Amino acid sequence: YPVLQAYLNDLKKYEIHGEVVPLKEKGWLTPTGGLRKEGWIFRLKLGDTLKGIDTLISLQKYAKTLIDRFGNKAFGIFKRVDLSMMMN
Repeated sequence: YPVLQAYLNDLKKYEIHGEVVPLKEKGWLTPTGGLRKEGWIFRLKLGDTLKGIDTLISLQKYAKTLIDRFGNKAFGIFKRVDLSMMMN
């Protein structure tokens, strides 16, 4: 969870705002601070300078392509992406 929070903080400079919303008070985090499979949802909001739904669709297509191509290694590749190209 702390690693995800750091990624979300980095995305703010690109006007991509994400948050983890707990669905219950306890049990959504592991004792070591990791996210459990259930007990929370993820919200994503794009800033006004991005092209709204087009940007989200592009981001989703990119993520799906990574998953199809790299499977379990997809997140490691995704987390290194430079999103500055989305601002051009």
